[in-house]
Amino acid sequence: MQASEHADCFESIDQQALEHFGMTQKQNRLYPACGQRLFPASAMIRRLQRYSESFDRFFSEASLRIDINALPVAAQYKLICSTVIPRPIALVTTWSPSDGHNAAPFSYFNAMGENPPIMVLGIEHRPDSETLKDTGINIRDTGQFVINLVDEPIAEAMSTCAVDFPKGMSEIEAAGLSLMPSECVKPGRVAESPVSYECELMHWLHVSPRRYMAVGKVLMMHVRDGLYDPETGYIDHSKYKPVGRYFGRLYTKEHKVFEMPVPSYEQWLSSDK
Repeated sequence: MQASEHADCFESIDQQALEHFGMTQKQNRLYPACGQRLFPASAMIRRLQRYSESFDRFFSEASLRIDINALPVAAQYKLICSTVIPRPIALVTTWSPSDGHNAAPFSYFNAMGENPPIMVLGIEHRPDSETLKDTGINIRDTGQFVINLVDEPIAEAMSTCAVDFPKGMSEIEAAGLSLMPSECVKPGRVAESPVSYECELMHWLHVSPRRYMAVGKVLMMHVRDGLYDPETGYIDHSKYKPVGRYFGRLYTKEHKVFEMPVPSYEQWLSSDK
């Protein structure tokens, strides 16, 4: 492909990219990236053409720079959730005095350390309002929640818990799940979950107008019989089949496991690098 053809090709890509992010040419000019326009790609090509080295060399080394904070919220979400993958899924159970138990899945979730064991959830407002979802309200008001991990046998039930059921209708019952009493917190734990963490709220962080982070300390952990290996202290990965979240409606099952030892500095020096 000749240089002129590259430029023509990227003129077309410009428009496709703008349409993807829901931006017009005029809006695009309003989004600077470190002092430069985020798009168009054709402008990048024309700049590369001015260099003295081979155009094809520069074209192969070029990469897309994205000023993500300047993009619409929906575009930011697509980029983050489609690159940080796979993400673990927390089926979070909470309780309120007025409505009883609630269950909802979260993939903006992860473990953040031990001593004390810490779990963090990303919680946002309802898409069509300025109010928190039930899980966020319950965690904020009661300071307690249970994180139930999701494996293949309960993947479909987890998805059912994401349905926006009418107020008063139980997601847990609709999904065919059952609750067992927790030991340290009021919310029950999902009996079918392979691993559950009873948590108390340590910090409720307001990170943006519509988003919060719940930092929880694990008070008690429950593991399905047969998963814990007392010899190694780990969960037996041959029996544990977690489901991970990709993006959109995409999920992933068990990945191939491989070992990659980290050598000492001396071993690294002596290796055939």
